[in-house]
Amino acid sequence: MKFQIVLLCLFFLVELNATPFYFKSYDMEDGLSNNHVTCCVQDDYGFMWFGTRDGLNRFDSKKFYTFKSYSSEKGSLMSSYILDLAKSPTGQIWVSTNLGLQKYDYQTDSFTLIDFTKGINCYSLQFDQQGNLWMILNGYSLVKYNESQGMHLNYMYKGSDPITSFYITPQDQIWATTANGNVLFLDDD
Repeated sequence: MKFQIVLLCLFFLVELNATPFYFKSYDMEDGLSNNHVTCCVQDDYGFMWFGTRDGLNRFDSKKFYTFKSYSSEKGSLMSSYILDLAKSPTGQIWVSTNLGLQKYDYQTDSFTLIDFTKGINCYSLQFDQQGNLWMILNGYSLVKYNESQGMHLNYMYKGSDPITSFYITPQDQIWATTANGNVLFLDDD
């Protein structure tokens, strides 16, 4: 019985010392371009970036600035349907959409299309230890892109089910999963 009383006292002590957390919710009424947020990343300037089904949003802790696709405007996003965001080791923001991969330019406040991805569904952006950007294109291709060399290697998957995600280990090994639950290991030796 004494043991149960001690446990009960410990429980209440823990509850008294617990720090309350409060969440502030943001949505379209606060300036977010769409309530379906697909991804987020923080840049080196402290801005939070949120990809949605209808635009890319940069948040400065007070307000949202929205980037959308304006097809006739040079430097605009290719599509407003943002699938993923990544920050490079050098601090650049990369944006994948259902119509290609783009890099954000802080100086011009615009986006540059990576040509080989034009019109292609691009998602799941990750950087390896050497600074190469990896991505999935159309579900059946893992691509390693080296921006400084302007080169990309395309690793085609011949299976019938699309690649849904992948992971790069600290040793730069690539593991992937497919829609049917298969696990894949990329052996590029």
